[in-house]
Amino acid sequence: MEEALQSGGARRPDQYADVVSLAALVVSAAALTWQVYNDLKTRGPAPEPDAVQRDVTSRLDTAGTAAVGLDELERVIRIVVTETLHTARPAHPEEDDEPAQP
Repeated sequence: MEEALQSGGARRPDQYADVVSLAALVVSAAALTWQVYNDLKTRGPAPEPDAVQRDVTSRLDTAGTAAVGLDELERVIRIVVTETLHTARPAHPEEDDEPAQP
């Protein structure tokens, strides 16, 4: 987007026409990813990204994402899940569920 602004509009104007829908999708997917991750984590060890992604994909309301194709939708969800879980997990796995030992 920044590149398009700096180029003085040399790109097609419709290329970023539905950026609001895309942004809404990213925010919704991130919020749902966080909720799913926490729900699954309360049932056992930290869930695998694939399990979280499947759950998010099945539960996400994609009604307003008609301008985003199915491949792009899956890619956005995969990236959002990956990045959200990356920030949710501790840097050291041993810190995940066990209290610190004195």
